[in-house]
Amino acid sequence: MKINILFGILFVAIFTFSCSENVTETRIDNLSFSMALDNSLPKNLESDIALTEVKILVRDLKLKALSREDSSNVRSGVFMAALNMLGGITEVAVSNLPAGSYESAKFEIHKLESTDTPPDAEFVDSSASYSVIVKGTYLGNYFIYKSKKSAHQHVKFDEPIVLREGSEVNITLVVNPNNWFVKNGTTLDPTDSKNENDIDNLIKDSFQKCFRDRNRDGQPD
Repeated sequence: MKINILFGILFVAIFTFSCSENVTETRIDNLSFSMALDNSLPKNLESDIALTEVKILVRDLKLKALSREDSSNVRSGVFMAALNMLGGITEVAVSNLPAGSYESAKFEIHKLESTDTPPDAEFVDSSASYSVIVKGTYLGNYFIYKSKKSAHQHVKFDEPIVLREGSEVNITLVVNPNNWFVKNGTTLDPTDSKNENDIDNLIKDSFQKCFRDRNRDGQPD
């Protein structure tokens, strides 16, 4: 009888240990980060530019904590963000960050380096590597614009965003790529190499609107 009891206890112990070894902890993400397209143009320029595809290379997306120098990684390394040209948001990263208040997003618009693996073959050719690719028409003529510029970005939120454990918040960064080809109320020909510096600077300066967007409609809550 004692042997049977001892065997039963041993069996339960082994079974319990085996089950506990197979249990994996479930990660609950509390942040998603998205991009949204602003497709607006001044009325007098609406017929000049029509975009069909926008792809952006991003490196090391982080959130900066409020009132501290700490930053938390949302997504490390190089990745591509392809804007949804039909409207709606494009989710580019999900993560579980320490609970707390955050004041801004930090990342780099990244031209590929020789050690990087291209996430899309179009970002590298025999002559150069690129950070942004835009396709569309200018005055009815098809074009592809490729930017060779890298630029560090630090985008402050309209108001601090609070993250909590077990409750997901979506943050949306709004991008208007039409404005990359407009200077002083006039459209810039993307096929003219003389305009490259102006277009690249407009791209660099365009990432400024970022906010909490719980219902993922591309508008601030």
